[in-house]
Amino acid sequence: MTPTGRTIELEVTVLATPAEIWNALSTAEGLTRWFPPMAEGGGSAGSDLLLSWGHGIDWRTQITAWEENRRLQWSDPPKNDSANPGETIQMAVDWYIETITGGRCVIRLVHSGFAVDADWNDQYSANKEGWTYFLFNLRYYLEHHLGTPRESINQRRRASIPRPQLWTKLLGDGGLRATHSGTKGIRAGDRLAFTMSDGRSIPFLVGRVESAILWGTVESLNNGLLMIELEPGSDDYYFGIYLSVYGLPRRDVDSLRAWITTVADNAVAAEAAARTSA
Repeated sequence: MTPTGRTIELEVTVLATPAEIWNALSTAEGLTRWFPPMAEGGGSAGSDLLLSWGHGIDWRTQITAWEENRRLQWSDPPKNDSANPGETIQMAVDWYIETITGGRCVIRLVHSGFAVDADWNDQYSANKEGWTYFLFNLRYYLEHHLGTPRESINQRRRASIPRPQLWTKLLGDGGLRATHSGTKGIRAGDRLAFTMSDGRSIPFLVGRVESAILWGTVESLNNGLLMIELEPGSDDYYFGIYLSVYGLPRRDVDSLRAWITTVADNAVAAEAAARTSA
């Protein structure tokens, strides 16, 4: 299949075998260890894939190329190209696995089919940021948690306040209790300390911070990962808090789930009250 429109091209080097990587990319079970919390299908050429994050976020695609341990392709149904009436664009994700030295492999991702008109700019940028994180998550799973099921703790809410104000709420006293300045001054490599509702301190190592995303690792949660994303939108938009943990006791998972839910609720509590009274 010939790529159309703009493409996203990213790669990551991983200490893992081609077979381990292939299983993580091509099977529903493997995908839920690092990508969506729920997946169905996959496992063979021509099979359909349903990838779901809950909250109405579903991705239906199909495996259209299968070169075991080397190349995999997911393809979506064609869509109308708004920049060229009467034309369609084909969105596809190609995965390439290349063995290099020292037991490592390079995983290369090519996501093609983004239209070139300005209406697609936000979607293109959000997907590029998202894939940057998920490739990190994939590498982290393969190198630290291979074979261990993931508990995915996700909360997604609608917001309409300016994004800097939302960051202040999410990271401030009513949220993760790490800073009163939002993401201002935070850099990759910084160490923050989140505080749970019960007073427990959770050290956090920043992996990446941009205007719409913050993610990193939580060593004290058995090397878990946390991502906060502010999705595209103008007046109204959605944000999500996504915590991935591996091998934790059920009571700890339940406690973390309650905490993340409270953080998300508190961030939009005033807005929700205003909408109810309107």
